[in-house]
Amino acid sequence: VRDVLEEFGFKPPLRNTYQSIIARAAETYHAILEIGRLIEEYREPNRAYEEAEVKAGEAMAIVEAPRGMLYHRYRISDDGKILYANIVPPTAQNYAAMEEDILKVGDLILKQPREEAQRLVETTIRNYDPCISCSVHMIRLRIIEE
Repeated sequence: VRDVLEEFGFKPPLRNTYQSIIARAAETYHAILEIGRLIEEYREPNRAYEEAEVKAGEAMAIVEAPRGMLYHRYRISDDGKILYANIVPPTAQNYAAMEEDILKVGDLILKQPREEAQRLVETTIRNYDPCISCSVHMIRLRIIEE
């Protein structure tokens, strides 16, 4: 995947959010290659699942997700009930960076007709690939002229 990126003139890490589509394309290509490898090397397990013993406790994990790091934290009671759960998706972690990027292009946005200003804001936010549930509520452009 790295060789393909470099063949087209891109060398990781890509730091420009406007190049995020390139990173997603590279990740998709990598996933296709990995799926092929997993199918080829698949061996049927002896058991389809493992029995789990219910225990009280607390755990957290951070995993890499398509849009960034996904944070989970849970607290479980003695009888296996979830007492506390906190999930912080990548979109929530990217809000500050999204706002910063919009402010960087703020002067350019204000010089555009309303439709173009809306498009520039949407493009800037889409570079962060927010999840559908976040993105439908995210953009309400209001230009206040003083």
